[in-house]
Amino acid sequence: MLRTIERTLSSTLAFARKRLWNLLEQSEAPRSSRRSGFRPRLEVLEDRIVPTTYLDYWYGTTSTDWSTASNWKTDGGVQKVPDVNATVVFGGFGITPKP
Repeated sequence: MLRTIERTLSSTLAFARKRLWNLLEQSEAPRSSRRSGFRPRLEVLEDRIVPTTYLDYWYGTTSTDWSTASNWKTDGGVQKVPDVNATVVFGGFGITPKP
């Protein structure tokens, strides 16, 4: 009787092993050779140039003359008289204009 149980168990395990092997082979079957339509590309964009903005601050510490460079200071710490296109700040940011 022990031999019968061993044979039954052996054949059952062999069947289960074969069935499991077949299932694994099916799940790992090669996929279709057809590729998907998605193909990433790199697109070149136009150059974007953004002008830097420096503010010119009025200190008026030298004189009351607007054309004196030492009365002005830019964000970069440069003392220069602002030109026509400059953005000028009077007061604010802890700067008090001299009357």
